[in-house]
Amino acid sequence: MNVDFHLHIPEKWIKNEVIPRVTAEKLVQFMDEFGIDVGVILLIAPYIPSDYVYKVVSYEPKRLIRFASVILTQQTLL
Repeated sequence: MNVDFHLHIPEKWIKNEVIPRVTAEKLVQFMDEFGIDVGVILLIAPYIPSDYVYKVVSYEPKRLIRFASVILTQQTLL
């Protein structure tokens, strides 16, 4: 099994309002072209919303895994 542990969703897809289903399709197409069985999506907070990645993964749960990202702030730490 080939696992890519460092996939990113391009920020321009978010800006262009690409819907999560299409994003999932594009990622899986990329993975198929390169023989990747499973991909772990690393989001870059706050540019790629966590809920968007959740929706993307929900379309391909056997192929895509969501890796969370949290921005720590003073308020978060209190």
